[in-house]
Amino acid sequence: MADIESVVARIARIPEKSVSQSDRDTLKNLGDRLKMLVFGQDNAIEALTEAIKMSRAGLGHEHKPVGSFLFAGPNLA
Repeated sequence: MADIESVVARIARIPEKSVSQSDRDTLKNLGDRLKMLVFGQDNAIEALTEAIKMSRAGLGHEHKPVGSFLFAGPNLA
């Protein structure tokens, strides 16, 4: 399976990790998992997860950061 991921990533010119199933599953559930921990910030979570997904898909700018995010508030962990 790793060989297939490597070839697909090379052809599509994207990072190998963006092709792996485990990475896809993690990204698919990221927004829902964050919404269970952070309340009342659905728009911010959607913006964050969208930026991460675009970057992982290789659709971001190569010389720019994924995003600039400010996380403020109490740490309840």
